[in-house]
Amino acid sequence: MVASIAGAKAPRLDLAVACALDVRATLGESPVWSARENALYFADILEAKVHRWAPERGTHESWGLPAAVASLGLRERGGLVLALGNGFHRFDPDRGELAFVHHPEPQIPTNRLNDGKVSPEGRFFAGSMDERPEKEPTGSLYRLDPDGGCQRVASGLIVSNGLAWSPDGGILYHSDSRAAAIWRYPYDAQTGVLGERRPFVAMRPEWGRPTGRPWTKRDAIGAAASRRGASTASARRASSSATWKCL
Repeated sequence: MVASIAGAKAPRLDLAVACALDVRATLGESPVWSARENALYFADILEAKVHRWAPERGTHESWGLPAAVASLGLRERGGLVLALGNGFHRFDPDRGELAFVHHPEPQIPTNRLNDGKVSPEGRFFAGSMDERPEKEPTGSLYRLDPDGGCQRVASGLIVSNGLAWSPDGGILYHSDSRAAAIWRYPYDAQTGVLGERRPFVAMRPEWGRPTGRPWTKRDAIGAAASRRGASTASARRASSSATWKCL
């Protein structure tokens, strides 16, 4: 269990929220904006769907996949990289083509992949989680390299969740929802190797659990949190966000 950080404060952010697209998702996750397509991609985990919404064109499309769609990222050559319940895949939405890349945990049937994000230099990171009601720290964080190679870079996680990098790419922030913690790792962009994990924020019970991707603005890092059906947002000083490249 991580220790609380002395003097840590989480000022509440009052953000205006409006419905942009009423898709009635069961568990909507992993929003990624494609500047190339002027479109927003996102997943519905439990319905095993990828959605694409192009607001300027006024179009909304969705694709059903054979397993839970936990997270997605943009590929440099076009299309998406997906973290599905049965491993990493490449997906071409326009052709409807799905190609298997790697399953990091075939030996743990009670786990599935969860949130993921493309790093600034083009690697895809995604973690796993225990799907059982009584969860145990069986999850890990994985790095999927552009050549399809996959490496475990962290372990002992319960519900691996949001990821974000500092603007210079030298720090990775990573949350574990069930551990109620946000971690920070030194990050080597040349090799994709993580340094020693250190606690960044230990969430207080009244803040809820960090559930989504951390985001950064100016000198603060924020994280969405949930508590008894409500959503909150908190922030703590850190580095601002980088521009993420695609895999």
